[in-house]
Amino acid sequence: MTVDFLRALWPDEGYYCLAFPGQHGFIHKVFDTIEAAADYALLVRGEQNVFFCLHTLAARRVWEGHETDPRSGKSGKWTSRKHANMVWAKCFFADLDVGEDTKTSKKFASQADALRALSIFLNQTGLPWPTITSSGRGCHIFWPLDEKISTEDWKPYATKLKQLMRHHQLRADPTRTSDESSVLRVAGTLHLKDKSDPRPVEVLSTAAPSGKASFLALLDAAHIRAGLDAPLPATDGRRHNISDAPITSSGPPPTIAAVGKACAQVRWLVRNAAELNNSQWYQGIVQTFRLVEDGRDVIDAVSAQHGDRLGRVDEKILQLETGNIGPTTCVKMEELCGTGLCAQCPFFGKVKAPLAAARQVVVSLPPPVVAGPVEEDDKDEEAVTTATIPIPPPPYPWSRTPEGIKRARKGKDGDETNLVVYDMDLYPLRPLANDANRVMQSEWRATLPKGRGEVDFLVDTTALYDPRGLIDATMNTGMVIKPENLNHMRDYMLDYIKELQRYVDDSKQFSHFGWTNDHKAFILADKTLTAGAIQKSNISPQARSAAEHVGAKGELARQIELMRFYNRPEWVGHQFLILCSLGSPLLYATGQDGVVVNASGDSGASKSTALYAGASFWGEPKQYTINGTNRAVTALFRNQRMATLANLPCCVDEITHMANEDVHDMVMNATQPDPNRRGMRVDLTERRTIGCSKSMIMICSANSSLNEKLSIKNQAGTAGSMRTFEMFFREVNEAFKPAADDFLRELRQNYGHIGEEFMKIYLANQAAYEDRIREQVREIDRTERMRVSERFWSAVIAVVLVAGEIARDAGLLAYDPDAIWAWLRTYQIPKMRGIITSSYVRPIDVLSDYIDKITPDILVVNKNAGNIYAPKGVRTALTARLELHSSFMWLHRQTFKEYCQRTGANMTQVVESLVQSKVIVNDRVLRTLGAGTEYAHGQTWCLQIDMQHPDMTEKVDSAAAPQANRRVIPLVRK
Repeated sequence: MTVDFLRALWPDEGYYCLAFPGQHGFIHKVFDTIEAAADYALLVRGEQNVFFCLHTLAARRVWEGHETDPRSGKSGKWTSRKHANMVWAKCFFADLDVGEDTKTSKKFASQADALRALSIFLNQTGLPWPTITSSGRGCHIFWPLDEKISTEDWKPYATKLKQLMRHHQLRADPTRTSDESSVLRVAGTLHLKDKSDPRPVEVLSTAAPSGKASFLALLDAAHIRAGLDAPLPATDGRRHNISDAPITSSGPPPTIAAVGKACAQVRWLVRNAAELNNSQWYQGIVQTFRLVEDGRDVIDAVSAQHGDRLGRVDEKILQLETGNIGPTTCVKMEELCGTGLCAQCPFFGKVKAPLAAARQVVVSLPPPVVAGPVEEDDKDEEAVTTATIPIPPPPYPWSRTPEGIKRARKGKDGDETNLVVYDMDLYPLRPLANDANRVMQSEWRATLPKGRGEVDFLVDTTALYDPRGLIDATMNTGMVIKPENLNHMRDYMLDYIKELQRYVDDSKQFSHFGWTNDHKAFILADKTLTAGAIQKSNISPQARSAAEHVGAKGELARQIELMRFYNRPEWVGHQFLILCSLGSPLLYATGQDGVVVNASGDSGASKSTALYAGASFWGEPKQYTINGTNRAVTALFRNQRMATLANLPCCVDEITHMANEDVHDMVMNATQPDPNRRGMRVDLTERRTIGCSKSMIMICSANSSLNEKLSIKNQAGTAGSMRTFEMFFREVNEAFKPAADDFLRELRQNYGHIGEEFMKIYLANQAAYEDRIREQVREIDRTERMRVSERFWSAVIAVVLVAGEIARDAGLLAYDPDAIWAWLRTYQIPKMRGIITSSYVRPIDVLSDYIDKITPDILVVNKNAGNIYAPKGVRTALTARLELHSSFMWLHRQTFKEYCQRTGANMTQVVESLVQSKVIVNDRVLRTLGAGTEYAHGQTWCLQIDMQHPDMTEKVDSAAAPQANRRVIPLVRK
């Protein structure tokens, strides 16, 4: 019933407003759809009195700078239901009160009496029978139309309806019928004025909608028959108020603020509204403010404080219009209020009326607003992007005016003049504190000349004290400031930012995305998510290039649908790779700083497409992803992007041709807390880089194995490999490519939604999910007997499985975490362990490989046979000496060390391991390698190796036989 009731009375355009009585007046809640408003009304009907604004709103809320916020006591407040914000209507209405009469209001004794009087009124005017609701006590009357009517066109006819009710003595509430911002109760809710006696608000009768033109014609005809006046002229889409009528004053209607600033008499009248006599009220208030922009609001507010004057406003305005009476003059003001205030007026004797004086006052521009945190009352989804906070006006002597920035100055004669410092607009948006750079900044918005629009720019606070810095900060934006005004501009900016800091706390400026240091908020490019609210993000200039590719486009529902593309059992590996993107923000819970997940394998295996799919959770798939070749981006760029993303995944496509050294550095940097080098400032203090602890998953794609690249110069340790989660993909069917192209094409039009929705869910239950991640790590370690060196694998597996559970339960992704876990246990983990075993040989293999390489340069001695197998062409020193008769080899220690350095092996670890296994008998012994031969050149430090050790027996056999490149020398016995 409620939604049908509202659909019949609300137009199909504009915002829809519900109102709830509060301590300081009505509290408003604004909706985009009638259905949403109806649902909310029914949700709270047992707790609150629910009213609806009959007209729709042009904007969700507007700033009223001249009003005082009753909650804070500060000047200015946000509101929604103002006359100037009304845009469309679809009905005319009236309120027939039931109850005891008051001094200002005559009421009906019962609803039956009200309906009888209504029936008589309808017979007298010829108006159709309306829709009627019981408000719980009285009756609300609605004449629905078949189409919407603009508020401007509605107002004069509503005034006619009100005059008809007064003429025919229908006791309708005079404050309702012609009030475009009026509210009435919603059918289907409860009248809870007396909560001990709740009464239903229900429909008593329903009327079919009238044609708009025919209903307006009926009003005109009834008006003429009553002898009230002729039909009103068309308004041509303008608001129909007294400013449309002929007036004797010239120029545009001044603002209320300008009139109040210009005339002390007007200020006195408003302050003493409750004590005004009829002449002061009529000539001082109504006659003056009817010609002021939006002055009707003030007239109503003043009139409401004195008896039945509010009900006479329309009558008095009509009287002034009919008589073509202009604004109240200064002479008349003196008669009304006395001469004391006028004698002190700077305009005394120079103007004829307060309105004329108001046009000479510097009229400031309305206070600008910027996006701010969502308040508790505004936490519906749509309010997230529209919540704003006001910027206070600049302090005296400055003013923002339509003519530009002005500075008030007093001349020699004491008169105040205004200097134009900048002929366009300029104001601060927010003060900023950048913890990473330890600098204070402010963000400004300037209007550029020649219609080039607006520009936002940052200024270091120190630059405002340096003329050259100020020139760089302002003129580089396109602003044109006269040299003689530079000092004035500096003073304006300093004064204004100090004034702003009185009202607005410094906004924290972030140089990274992802978690704040306390892990209570998650930073995206345009917003910061917390468990309780969403705020606007302030991103530093260093992070803005990355921010261009972090964001959303298209629809969440479409992105969810597109991600079903990989929802097949044979693509479980692709699902794991994609889920790494959601798992990256969760990695902090494992205590690890980073993991690299690499998708290697055949070309055409859909590695890059899966990589783009994961990247699409956070931004534009291809732009978010980094090109892995050094020709496209430098190592420094990759490190800076990692630092900026911080906790979001870093996606790198095609690292196949990256140099091995760069690959090793990239992996180690990705798995460290800070990938950037730390520098020093000129004052010898450490320069901070990102201001947070990085913890992320880097997702890469390559045709070749990343572990093979890491193993080339890392044969003694597996540090880089153990931080890498290597996956191998086979080429997919050729028919897959067109479908993948279509998938990616649509994904580039629908991205950035899943990641944000995922983090909202995670933040809402963060502690429980953190426990779940750590529990998952322990379970993986236990069931798979993970070694300490495999801790990175446990971490990435845990966050991917938990991310999969969250995404599945929320309906974001349809991937099965149980199927992914089965694939990991039966295939992926054993596969990786095999790769590490084959790619990263034991210390004994390092030694054996070295011996194989130097076999032609080994002096082989067999005293039992009396032979020496000498290397061919040795000119200086031997590399090794092998004595077959004793089964020992002496290896030149320095040469082996150089070999380890060239290959990236850790000689100390290799030697210590071989000593413990007794392959090396002595790790530091002096020996003449060429003893007994012409190659004897003194003693050198050697490694003594037991060639009969089981790990070395094959090497003894291979070295024992004479080689073609050796010559036999008789053994010289001593």
